[in-house]
Amino acid sequence: MTQPNGLNGYASWSIAFKAMVKYNKTFDHIFDHIVIGKKPNGDDLLLSEWYTIPDNFFIRDDTLMLPFKETFKNIDLGGGDQKKIEKLSLNAELPNPVEKLESQLVALKMKYINVGVLTTGGSDNDRINNLSKLNTLIHNNTEHDDTGSYKINALKLDVETQLTGAAFYDKAQQLIKQYDKVCLIPIGSTDLHVITYNSDKTVHFDNLDNYTVSDTEKRRLDQWRSWRRQWGMEDLPAHRPPPPLPPTSIKGDSEDVTINITGINENTLIVFAGSSRHYLGDIYKNCQDVGVTEDADLTKNAKQITLEKIKKSAFNLMQQLNSTNSKTIPPNKKINSKIPDFYKSLQRINFGRHTGNVHIMAGEDEDSVADVTLDALQKFFTKPVKGGEKSRKSKSKKTKKSKKSKKSKKSKKSKKSKKSKKSKKIKRSNKKRSYKQKKPYGTRKSK
Repeated sequence: MTQPNGLNGYASWSIAFKAMVKYNKTFDHIFDHIVIGKKPNGDDLLLSEWYTIPDNFFIRDDTLMLPFKETFKNIDLGGGDQKKIEKLSLNAELPNPVEKLESQLVALKMKYINVGVLTTGGSDNDRINNLSKLNTLIHNNTEHDDTGSYKINALKLDVETQLTGAAFYDKAQQLIKQYDKVCLIPIGSTDLHVITYNSDKTVHFDNLDNYTVSDTEKRRLDQWRSWRRQWGMEDLPAHRPPPPLPPTSIKGDSEDVTINITGINENTLIVFAGSSRHYLGDIYKNCQDVGVTEDADLTKNAKQITLEKIKKSAFNLMQQLNSTNSKTIPPNKKINSKIPDFYKSLQRINFGRHTGNVHIMAGEDEDSVADVTLDALQKFFTKPVKGGEKSRKSKSKKTKKSKKSKKSKKSKKSKKSKKSKKSKKIKRSNKKRSYKQKKPYGTRKSK
């Protein structure tokens, strides 16, 4: 199955955010009210407030006219580059810093030097906690404007998912003509996003921060961070591992949160985006019943296979990666180091009871970038779709409650009517008996 051309196939929040900025200027600030992120003090960041950041590079007309790779691609300061900047800055503080590492730090700083950058990676709290340090390292200050916005702010995790879903919406509407459901799963190094496009044009979305870390480990890290804040050590590098939690408070990985996808069947298309486009073909070819010589360019053609086989193949490749020395493997046979992330992501998704084949495809790269439509953005940033399946489930609960209340009202009415009928009968019988006996109804004769 060949994908349609002329639509954006690059599932990235930044390309949809470019469209949001553009339409907001064109159509009288229609997205001004959207809360897009967080400020370093934890307050919500409105799009209108982000617009007013002095010298914001990304709202300029010439920026919006330039190619995506030269502009909005670098608005996303992800978790990986944040860690690199922090580590390289430690080298710069040494008495004799390594020159090579210094040049790498300069290059990274220049990549994100434009005002208006938004950070991603981890939970909303994780993103807020890193802002002051990043503003200091990249811009050498932590000055903010009148609204409390810094030159670098944090994008909310939910908004990242919504923008990613909007970026792929137009492409999904073409694909859905041949499928009952299209599921987009962008796999990053830190967070997991799942967006579902249904044949009735409804969309659902969900996400999971730090999906490669078990919930037990997340609690350990939270305890470690609170301990560092308590002792005023949050700005110091964390060289020691987090202290263990008391045994009574530790829960097993079996209780880790998962994302549920409902309605999967044989006519479902799952598009794996993000870094997975580089290695999904390798995972597919590694399956036992798939020939190595078969064309596995999954960015152009969908393939039918069970999800269980994909999981097993990814697990086997992950085991090989852990057991072999990468230096001794030929370049053409090297296993992608991101495959463990792919396997862990599938472990955190519940695909339902369907065990048969599904269609799988890899997302496209930056060369497939195209304009995202206004309709796509409005689909993900209006109240009917906000929260996705969660809101739909809550509505169904309300309907159930309303049905129960209606039933209870009916039952109460019927009970009342029955009681009233009985009381009428009793009154009538009392009247009849009063003619026959002198003593009132219900009294007994004394012997």
